[in-house]
Amino acid sequence: MRKFIFTLSLALLATLIPRVSQADDNVPKADILDVVFNEDGSAYDASPMDNPIQVFGKDLIETYYSESYKRIIPKLFNPWGGTGQTYYKVDYENNQTFKDALANGHTLETLVMADYTLGSLPDSECKPFTSHQSGGTGLMVSTKANGANGSNEFAFLPCTGGSYHWVKSGVRPEPGIFYHLVGVWNKEEGKAYVYVNGELKATVDAPGDFTFPTAGSNWFGIGADPSGETGNTAWNGEVALARIYDAPLTAEQIAALYKQVETGPNYGQILKNSLDSINNLNETFPEGTNPGYYTTEVLAQYKAPYDDIAKRALDAIENGTSDDEYISLRTELLNAYAAIHEHANPMSDGYYYFINAYGEFKKLQDVEMAMCINADKELSWGPFDGNPLQLFKVTKLEDGNYSIQNVASGEFIGTKDGVSALVPMTATQTVPQTFTLLHSGQWNIANTENSRSYHTQSHNSGAGTGGRIVAWQAGVGTCSAWILNPVTDQEVIDRANELGPKEIAAAKLKALIVDAKAARDLANEYTPLITNANDADESCQISSNAKEPNEGTFANLIDKKFDTYFHSTYSMSEPVDYHNLQVDMLTPQSGIFFKMQPRNSSYMDFPNDVDIYATNDETLGKDANSSNESWTKVAHFDSGFPTDINSIYTSPSITFEEPYRYFRMVVLNTVSKRTNSNTGLPYYTLSEFQLYNSTPTANSQYNTLAGMKEACDA
Repeated sequence: MRKFIFTLSLALLATLIPRVSQADDNVPKADILDVVFNEDGSAYDASPMDNPIQVFGKDLIETYYSESYKRIIPKLFNPWGGTGQTYYKVDYENNQTFKDALANGHTLETLVMADYTLGSLPDSECKPFTSHQSGGTGLMVSTKANGANGSNEFAFLPCTGGSYHWVKSGVRPEPGIFYHLVGVWNKEEGKAYVYVNGELKATVDAPGDFTFPTAGSNWFGIGADPSGETGNTAWNGEVALARIYDAPLTAEQIAALYKQVETGPNYGQILKNSLDSINNLNETFPEGTNPGYYTTEVLAQYKAPYDDIAKRALDAIENGTSDDEYISLRTELLNAYAAIHEHANPMSDGYYYFINAYGEFKKLQDVEMAMCINADKELSWGPFDGNPLQLFKVTKLEDGNYSIQNVASGEFIGTKDGVSALVPMTATQTVPQTFTLLHSGQWNIANTENSRSYHTQSHNSGAGTGGRIVAWQAGVGTCSAWILNPVTDQEVIDRANELGPKEIAAAKLKALIVDAKAARDLANEYTPLITNANDADESCQISSNAKEPNEGTFANLIDKKFDTYFHSTYSMSEPVDYHNLQVDMLTPQSGIFFKMQPRNSSYMDFPNDVDIYATNDETLGKDANSSNESWTKVAHFDSGFPTDINSIYTSPSITFEEPYRYFRMVVLNTVSKRTNSNTGLPYYTLSEFQLYNSTPTANSQYNTLAGMKEACDA
């Protein structure tokens, strides 16, 4: 088993921590962007450009005032390299001055501290200050494959002449330590430079004109990288500053910048950062025989000494001690912590149930979810009940990795490259599978050709009941973490071998019944009630109290194109009530239902909790800002919503006690639960939306095909 032993000499520590000096009066000023963070988690731009700064996940961001740096610093909590939950956005899509500044040569500066489990830095890109997407520029952490020393390292990555240019620092981020990073692109020289703590680490050729990111991603993320509206490849840790200069700064100017942030080796603070990093994991040390668990003997031999060292470290932090003692305690602390992990129960051959570690499943549904195969023998997940389809056989291979075979089907887990790629099953063993212990008895399961862990697609934040397994990347307590439950009862194993084919056939029959119901629904044709969604037409049937002014239209909702969309507001302080979508049905209806589809690039902001209202009052029906209390509430839906981009949601039929002309849908929540940073209200996106009269049309097969009405109503 790999050992993580941490030894830190005074000389090495001094190279990792900035040293004391005075500020330089001749330090350059950031003229394009100079982010200043506020105590409440918001931020503003102190540069002459005064760029608006939008914050995502504001309520989740923690801040503190740093005496060392004389500024407020935010702590961002994101899955390392995953989808952003807490980050800042500086949009320059329509700011030509900003774009010209980048295009003529520029300098990026940031001061960051990484936060990750000691000894297990994930091998994925992670971006604290970038604007990438098929172009752009930024300061980031690379994968091992792109590191100068074959490790995850800080890098500057500008795109010029249509190509990315990796400027590799060779410096691996250690948790709990601040690093001052500067990236310079000099257009005139055709060169790019990266500096760490004031020292030039690398220079590469970067000729040609600056290549901007794709449309929709022309924004800088502080704590995440642009991916359209979403922040991805997110940073987990702290960001003390983020600045952009309209010039390629010189080595002397960068040295002056570094002097401004030099704080000296505060060894007590370094020890505290390490202790906090461990404590913030909220790690448990489960006792038992499962892989990743700990025997009673191991806990007695290694956990107790660690607890003693942690207590001595805390006493030293609170009461003070010498620098040598701080350094010695930190080394003892990290080595003792690593020793516990080194003696966790290893992975071994055998039969297993793979139980998903995402706690929201148990919290919301009081049930655990397990990996399995579905009726089509696809790798899937669903409620754990010990079904034979959920049993897997793990066998160690000669290369030290494993094969994973589903006992019921006899097929093996394979691979497919890419984020969110559906993980296939294969008739024979083809690709070695990997098990990586995180902590608290939880594992990432992946393979040698795609390091992203297997993940429960359509989890719906814990409300999902089943779906496919995809490749994703996230840590402890997420849908990408698994608990390995060994199965040693031979009767259970024999039952899986015997009943597996029957269970597959039963699941297939169940799927056919669902398909038959869908076919029956297709036999019914219904009259669409929205025919005019022209935003510029006064007779447009659709309105909303929260139409985003910068993107999306009502017309997109009925154009039958899934690459267009409507977006409720995320950039303004209004409205002050939940976002709605309102329809004038033109004539009173006795019964209706509606269909809607997620935006094709993301289902994350698809509604999954809505109230439905109706009225005949024309004044209310023409005013999307009228209060919900003035309308009649006719329905509430909070289940059955899809969580993938290819699904269409069809609501249950709504039968009115009296005919109504005006319809209103109020969105109470979405799949991602993302909110407008100014109001705290959830915003939503839809690619398609249509209302229908719930009575089949006269020329529907329901009414015209002999026997269809009887079959559908049976």
